[in-house]
Amino acid sequence: ENARLHCHAVKKSVFGVPWVIASATGSRGGERRIQGGRRAAQAGGGAGGSGFQKKDTTMTEVVMRVMPGLNKVSSALAMCPAGTTLQLAEGVYDEREPLVVQKEGIRVLGFPATLGLGPEGGMGGTLIRASSVDLRGEALVQVCCTSFEMSDVDVTVSTEGDIEASQGNQKAATEDSKLRRAAKIMRGGPEVVFSRCRISCARGIGIEIGQDSAPVLQNCVVSTCTCGILVHGYAAPTIIECTAERCHEACIKVTGSCSGVVSNCLFRECAEAGVVAGGKSHTTFRHTVVNDTTGCGFLLVCKTTITIEDCVVKGQHVNGIQAGDDSDPTVRRNKVNHSQGSGLVLHDRAQGLYIANEINDSKLAGVGVRDWSNPIFTSNVINNGEGSGIVLLGDAGGVYEGNTVTRNKCAGIGLKGRAHALFDNNHISHNEGYGVWLQDHARGTFQHNMVENNSMAGISVNNHASPMVQHNSIKHGKQVGLLLQHNASGTFAHNTVSGNKAANVLLMGNSRSVVANNKISGSPGGGVLIRGESVCHLSANTIEHNSRANLAVLDRSSPHAENNVIQEGAGRGIVITGMATGVYRHNRVSNHRLAGIYVGGKAEPNLESNVVADSGASGIVVEDTAKGVFTGNSIFGNECAAVAVQGNAQPLLHRNVVIHDGRGG
Repeated sequence: ENARLHCHAVKKSVFGVPWVIASATGSRGGERRIQGGRRAAQAGGGAGGSGFQKKDTTMTEVVMRVMPGLNKVSSALAMCPAGTTLQLAEGVYDEREPLVVQKEGIRVLGFPATLGLGPEGGMGGTLIRASSVDLRGEALVQVCCTSFEMSDVDVTVSTEGDIEASQGNQKAATEDSKLRRAAKIMRGGPEVVFSRCRISCARGIGIEIGQDSAPVLQNCVVSTCTCGILVHGYAAPTIIECTAERCHEACIKVTGSCSGVVSNCLFRECAEAGVVAGGKSHTTFRHTVVNDTTGCGFLLVCKTTITIEDCVVKGQHVNGIQAGDDSDPTVRRNKVNHSQGSGLVLHDRAQGLYIANEINDSKLAGVGVRDWSNPIFTSNVINNGEGSGIVLLGDAGGVYEGNTVTRNKCAGIGLKGRAHALFDNNHISHNEGYGVWLQDHARGTFQHNMVENNSMAGISVNNHASPMVQHNSIKHGKQVGLLLQHNASGTFAHNTVSGNKAANVLLMGNSRSVVANNKISGSPGGGVLIRGESVCHLSANTIEHNSRANLAVLDRSSPHAENNVIQEGAGRGIVITGMATGVYRHNRVSNHRLAGIYVGGKAEPNLESNVVADSGASGIVVEDTAKGVFTGNSIFGNECAAVAVQGNAQPLLHRNVVIHDGRGG
């Protein structure tokens, strides 16, 4: 009685199951015109005949109409021939046996749910359901053939519900439910199709796709599972316009050596990551939205090489995309918005190519890279974060080129620890902290970057950091353009540093940097200010048009300055005061409104073979108790004295050349 099937026109019984031969006209999943009882009877030798002729599969198909009841679908699948279409009516089909599909060409067609119809909470449609307590198998639907279709059917495995079970069985089912699957596909290519189905498996897996299968899932909804979709082995599914939601772990997990395409899908409201990719998987995720997870949007581990392109991560989540454990993805043209952590996190030797992504409004760093990770990061936009734009920690590395990092509340780019990377042709602007910040032995090369309009220093180097900074434009900062302090070192060459409000370049606290071949100009403050006990090398710079001293050396600093052009300042050319020393050789100091060179306090510099010309006051002024050695300098064209010695100053002047200076030289 459980195997009794109801057909539109019944004329013959095979294996005790009524069936008909019908034409394949009509829409898929809907009513079909049954070329009815007479033809079926004739083909079988009449209503009372004993003969039966098999259908021609190229011309006809078997259509069975199955009515709701217990084990109706599993019985039909067990008895029907290959190529049969099972047309399921609206209603509930309770199953205790798994629906094992081994015959080719089977189609299971239901009716879509419609609001306001049916016994299930106001929803109609076709529902196949089982309880983990009663289901005699791992999966409710098991596809073991190369051609199969299921459309417009709800498939549910639960530990609770309308199928009653004892408390003991319920507990056992709950403990064992992670072994359950609503559907399991282990064979077949694109001729295995699930379309417009709703699938759920309480605390189990919605759909498992494994081995070398390559099915198509289209317009399906997978919900209320431990894991919505699991892809593993060498599977290569095509998953299009599907939704996975309300999962206790991941909405979709790809692992093993699987591939395939996931396109135009929605993954939302999962308790952990929306997407987990591991193993050596190389699936492509395209035009997919991940929304509202309590973990990451995408979690990448274990050498995965997946591609994520044109996707959106939004709503509640911790990190938008997190890649670790040697993963090597391609991530391009994605948008990651409002991360509670970072938009993108790379750790534990992660690599990958990250191109043209937008990372907006992160609570922490927009991009965080650490633990020997080494990405290529190109043409991305990172903005409006509560933390820094890009942060590298530990031994992080990589190449970062052509990115825009703007309007973050901390630094635009930060490196700490032993981080080292190449930053080339990036635009770093309007950040409320530093434009670029390095500390704690960080290294790296910064070249051809535009660093402008940042609220703190354009580039700040601290605590033994030692970068190579060359061919950059550092301008219009609200404080200092280039700040080197606390044992900073490194080489800073061929940069344009201009228009920064406090000073263009500030070295302090034992800085030991090389500053060479830069153009330093147009600061309302000073050009280059050296403080603390800095021992730095200034060579072949052009320092001009600054409103205060073009070069000021204070405290106990002892720079080596040679072959610089220091000119056209609104204040003095060079100021050396405090207890500063240093060597100043072969510099040209000209056209300043005040003195060309001023030495005061207890300073004791060594000035040799400089040109000091065309000052609006004296060429060289030495006062207070300053000393120093002045040898072989050319001093001419100054408005006042060539050398003015005042107070208790005791300079040593030797073989200087004085020409055409005012007040008698």
